[in-house]
Amino acid sequence: MKNTILLASLLLIAFCGNAQDSTSLFQNFNVDDSTGIGGDHFPPGWTPPYHVVDGGQIWKHYTAYGKNNSPCVEFNGYQGGASHDNDTWMIAPKLNLSGYSSVMLHFSAVYLYAGDSLHAKVSTNFSGTGNPEASGVTWVEPNHYAIMLDDSNNVSSLRDFQIDLTPYIGAHTFVGFQYKSSSTPALASRWTLDSVTTTGVLNTHTGVQTLEKENIVLKVIGNTTSDKLILGFNAPAGNYFVSLFDMEGRNVSNLSLVATEGDHFYTISGLNLNRGMYVIKLSNETNYGIAKVIVQ
Repeated sequence: MKNTILLASLLLIAFCGNAQDSTSLFQNFNVDDSTGIGGDHFPPGWTPPYHVVDGGQIWKHYTAYGKNNSPCVEFNGYQGGASHDNDTWMIAPKLNLSGYSSVMLHFSAVYLYAGDSLHAKVSTNFSGTGNPEASGVTWVEPNHYAIMLDDSNNVSSLRDFQIDLTPYIGAHTFVGFQYKSSSTPALASRWTLDSVTTTGVLNTHTGVQTLEKENIVLKVIGNTTSDKLILGFNAPAGNYFVSLFDMEGRNVSNLSLVATEGDHFYTISGLNLNRGMYVIKLSNETNYGIAKVIVQ
């Protein structure tokens, strides 16, 4: 089901990278200026797709099929009735995590049909340009994602995954997503990727100024159902990220919004929640608020 925000001023946003190192990732692929992602149309700050083996396929942007049917990116090595050889990387902006004591990478993904599973890798010695598989470049794959296979071809089947980036805090870090497909044997899965974000705990002993401060009064208004809840808050103008967690700490929903200065009421629908208690966090890089809600 598709999340909808019933407010005229709401916009879905994507984090725009720049030439400087990033201290966090916030890329939901909701903004794109072309039908295909590649070259000049690749998300700002992300390394354009690098083809180690160029099968002619590219990462593509879709206005649906992502988390809660939101926009996303996909790669499919099966085109024109045949599987093709591909070894293609999509790499996030370089991360400088020195101000944190712990950091987690989050993303939503699924792969369909026979073929290779998603590879999400981390490097501390990639230069940021050129061949990511060049001699001397090391990538570590912290987790294996074979369990994410879902051959139901159901676009709502994206699942949430995470990688602990804490071991890489002391170095400049790259996160890369590597797609592989093969013509012989004919194996070409389709990958869908969305909501690549980081969350972290700041190191208060480094002298780094606190980046997040709990100063947003966040409330849940009225009765919450399995499908809908209403948030009320007063916050500075800016881009915000809303995360919903169950009592086991699992991230069950994410969305982004743009708020103007002052009081706001946002209706979020299409949640499909189970009964129980949930924790909601509204945040940006400097402010956050937390509230609890019970779904009857």
